[in-house]
Amino acid sequence: MAEQQSDPRDLSKVYPLRDLPVSESPGEVMEKMTIEVIEKKHKDYLDAWKDSPTYKKYSEIIGSKALKQGNLKVTQCMCLGTGSFTTGESGKAQLLWRVRDMAMSQLVVFESFMELLKEKYTFDHVYLQDPVYNALDEHFLKKLGYTILQTPESDKYMSNTTFLFIPSATWEVEEASLNAAFPAIYIGPKLVDRAQNQMGNERGQLYEDFLNKRAIKKFPHPAELQKDLHINHVPPGLEVFWYFGLGEGLYLYYEPDNERDKTKWK
Repeated sequence: MAEQQSDPRDLSKVYPLRDLPVSESPGEVMEKMTIEVIEKKHKDYLDAWKDSPTYKKYSEIIGSKALKQGNLKVTQCMCLGTGSFTTGESGKAQLLWRVRDMAMSQLVVFESFMELLKEKYTFDHVYLQDPVYNALDEHFLKKLGYTILQTPESDKYMSNTTFLFIPSATWEVEEASLNAAFPAIYIGPKLVDRAQNQMGNERGQLYEDFLNKRAIKKFPHPAELQKDLHINHVPPGLEVFWYFGLGEGLYLYYEPDNERDKTKWK
């Protein structure tokens, strides 16, 4: 019997998310990468994401949870650590194109969440920050109407009326953000493990204080919703986001109106 070949597109078996090297400076723009190329890719990814059953399910979760709260107030949005849309310098050689695609995937998911929140809230600013952004990345984002922050400026702009999205940045970025202010709505990785592993010290107290006042809802992994991610018009970059960007899963955190709705996580 022939040995079964693993699917090379199943990137969860290539490198764990945290093994991706972190770059702290902009990389060179890839050859033939132009603003027109990036904008087309952005449109293709956004269309594909909104056409997916995963987006539909995530929309239902946000609509039935965060948007139902009467006391939440959101005045600005912030996305940290997408990676560069135009270069693969921050990744290992065989992952260059995948890192770029994951960056675009994270952006369109962030944008779709903002669109849902706009049904109830008005935003004064939309901020993005990543030290790997180069001039072309910034030009692309500014054309979309977003404000680029220079690392670590985001700490100064964080507030308790922020929708914060950190799908795959390092825990240092996450911790600095929570230290600055507890966001109104946070979508990011699993924090319960962080709190439990650090219980008894200052870092653990930070996570504990945040979690104690919040309801927590895990977004189902797209693999649970779509039997084959290569169907349903999902481009390669979105596959990468699911395997890397959702390595720990995405979670929705918000402060509920009713005390009984807070999640008992201990």
